[in-house]
Amino acid sequence: MTRIPLHPANRREVKLLEAALLVSAVLDPEIESLIRDPLEGSAWLESLAAAAEAKALEAAGLSPEEAARESGRSLLSVEAHLSGRTKAGRLVLKAYERLSAGEEPDPLRLHRCCTEAEALREENRRLVEQLSGCEELRREAEKLKKLHEEARGLENRLKELDEELRGCRERLEAVRRAVCSE
Repeated sequence: MTRIPLHPANRREVKLLEAALLVSAVLDPEIESLIRDPLEGSAWLESLAAAAEAKALEAAGLSPEEAARESGRSLLSVEAHLSGRTKAGRLVLKAYERLSAGEEPDPLRLHRCCTEAEALREENRRLVEQLSGCEELRREAEKLKKLHEEARGLENRLKELDEELRGCRERLEAVRRAVCSE
């Protein structure tokens, strides 16, 4: 594995350290469950990427102001990440300490995480398909409900017509008796 420069001297080395910090932070068990959340995961990854970039730029000798300018992020967010006031900043600082101690990201664990991420994406795709199927069923159920209400209305109208018919038959019978008795 390529040695990760802890004090990068050029842009390529800054990017190498940034990537190593990001990978190391993503592999931290503390963050694994957070980045798996379909709603919050991308926000966590973005925050970790911002913190990793800020730390790599700082390690290259840039001040927080220069790092903010270079990264296009606010000075406030860069300082928050570098001081560890954000969870992402604390995780990246922890990752930097691990790298400083000679621990490099475990490629097998990274592979497992990527495999799990792919499986989760597939499951998410399947669930979205099921959800669209459920939406279709819900629309069909609404149609059936409307048809049922319509049928109930027709049944009530049929009862009314039966009552009218019965009334007509009774009047007809009365007229027939009146005519026949004359």
